[in-house]
Amino acid sequence: MTGTKDFFILHIDDNSICNFILESGLKQVQSSICMEFGRSGEEGIEILKRRLRELGSTKFMPDMILVDINMPAMTGIDFVKSIVHEFGPPAIEKTKICFNSISLSPKSMMEMQTLDVTYQYIEKPVKEKKLVEILTS
Repeated sequence: MTGTKDFFILHIDDNSICNFILESGLKQVQSSICMEFGRSGEEGIEILKRRLRELGSTKFMPDMILVDINMPAMTGIDFVKSIVHEFGPPAIEKTKICFNSISLSPKSMMEMQTLDVTYQYIEKPVKEKKLVEILTS
């Protein structure tokens, strides 16, 4: 990818090994991508609230939110529902929402289809080049 655009990805996954592997791989593929990690949906919401305070209402949302579907306490789907409720649909309309998981259950597929957001599903393990492709499309 050429150009000087910097991208910011918020990755929500309770598996710290997945977080480390993805960050390492993305740095090799695309140096202009910054990432922040949350290990739960709740932590992801707190990250977004902090960014809203620090950056203001027009710049706090990441270019992409990559969220694991299957997490304890708050699933990735519940996380997306929560941020839509918390920040409103206009705040996330330019953010690329990508769900990921090792396997997608029919129940999760049905739940995703009820969301009022545009999303993509990426199977784990996440390929770094696929993320760059989605970011730049």
